Amino acid sequence: PESFERLLCEHVGGLVEPLRFRDHHRYRPGDLMRIVRTARQREADTVVTTRKDWPKLAPLWRAAQLTEPELLRLDVRTRLIDEAALWNAIAAVDPRAGSPPADPSGRPRLRLHGAE
Repeated sequence: PESFERLLCEHVGGLVEPLRFRDHHRYRPGDLMRIVRTARQREADTVVTTRKDWPKLAPLWRAAQLTEPELLRLDVRTRLIDEAALWNAIAAVDPRAGSPPADPSGRPRLRLHGAE
């Protein structure tokens, strides 16, 4: 939860009040009402959830026919820009990692030690 909250603060500008639920939480209508009540009390017009929790929360949101606050999902994608630098950092920590094998196209391919 901390990394998700930190990411939101960095890119959105802050959180009104984070609500945390256990990993793999099964959301129930009471949870939804708590989320909505808290958002409305804090005058938040948006509730942001993780991609992982979206499939569990979005159907409840639709079933309750909520339009405010709006439920949004934060999608995060990682793109490797400098594979060589990453590989060097890994090798600095674990010299057994060796060098990255090349794929058939001749381009370097990232493979972590012990991974297939």
